[in-house]
Amino acid sequence: MKLRIVTSILTIFAVVASVSATTHAFFSDTGTSSNNIFTTGSVDLKLSDNDETAQDSISGSFGIANGGPG
Repeated sequence: MKLRIVTSILTIFAVVASVSATTHAFFSDTGTSSNNIFTTGSVDLKLSDNDETAQDSISGSFGIANGGPG
């Protein structure tokens, strides 16, 4: 009976020690990276209709008088 208790305690200690070592190794890992460049792109939106060419801006809006959407 005493041998089973000692074996259980040693097994629990071994599991806790290996989990602790693995966790420490995971969270203490480091890495370096150099010469990184982060850039953003640009978007040029063009508005077009069936009978018009693509435009950068418009000067009207939809409303009840213009027929409205839908």
